[in-house]
Amino acid sequence: YDITLDVKLTYFVLNPFVKYHFGGLYLEAGPSFGIVQNREVKTIEYSVKIEDAKNRFSLPIGLGYEIKFSNFKFFVGGRYDIGLSKVAEDIDWKVSSFQLLLGLRYGF
Repeated sequence: YDITLDVKLTYFVLNPFVKYHFGGLYLEAGPSFGIVQNREVKTIEYSVKIEDAKNRFSLPIGLGYEIKFSNFKFFVGGRYDIGLSKVAEDIDWKVSSFQLLLGLRYGF
């Protein structure tokens, strides 16, 4: 069978981080709490909501490097978010992700 599922789970995420600096190099980690917002599964024929979708809990761990230019900080880093909780009651799915970060900060 050729069945296409489009699963959309949207979370509002809170990430309180602790950052430890070794000169320009930094390590960051902290818990992540996701509150489920949208829980939809679509196929060609129908659309249903995942009724037993749960809030998510994970542990992001990151490593990066900062270079300071007067009041600006240029940074590059990576972060892996380890999914610790299942997204639905009867499904063994856990949400994990990897992020690459590149940016410029102003101020503190």
